Amino acid sequence: MEPKEPAEETTAGPVEEAAAAEEETAPTPADKQELTSIQLQDLKMMQDRLLRLRAEFDNYRKRESRDKQASWNRAKGDLLKKLLPSLDDLHRVATLKPDETKSNAVIDGVALVERNLLGALGRDGLQVVGEPGEPFDPHLHEAIGMWPAPTPEQQGMIAAVTMRGYQFGRQLLRPAQVQVYEGSAGEDLPDSPATGADTAGAEATT
Repeated sequence: MEPKEPAEETTAGPVEEAAAAEEETAPTPADKQELTSIQLQDLKMMQDRLLRLRAEFDNYRKRESRDKQASWNRAKGDLLKKLLPSLDDLHRVATLKPDETKSNAVIDGVALVERNLLGALGRDGLQVVGEPGEPFDPHLHEAIGMWPAPTPEQQGMIAAVTMRGYQFGRQLLRPAQVQVYEGSAGEDLPDSPATGADTAGAEATT
């Protein structure tokens, strides 16, 4: 009787071992349900956080808008308060009795109001643009007329200001309307620069 050979031991290969390990670590239906529940909780937390952030941003924007409006109102109030003395002067001039007041007094009163008003606004950065004798600057001045230059050195200079301009800081509020010396006295140009009053009078007579 021949002896029986021992049964050959079978060993699992790498593929089989990996498959077995994957089967052991694969989530069960219960695990999948638990993961889904956690993900839903995280999503809800993120949504709640987003809603809170949106509400906080809306409140911040409204608060900033209120603060800016309040600051702007304070600035306007401060400026108007500085103009009150000029309004008082103007009221005194406006209430002068014509039969008891000389014309020189009215002119002096109006000049005083102008000085006080320009002083108050000048302290806040307002500047008058356009003075006779200044070089013409197309960024600040608007030429509405030309006049013969008495000397070559005066060419390109402002001969007269018809309407003053104003500048606030670097912002040009209104360019000055000016008449400029150009050419020479031999050219066919008006004899002398006209002032704002002369221009208004000429328009009234046409």
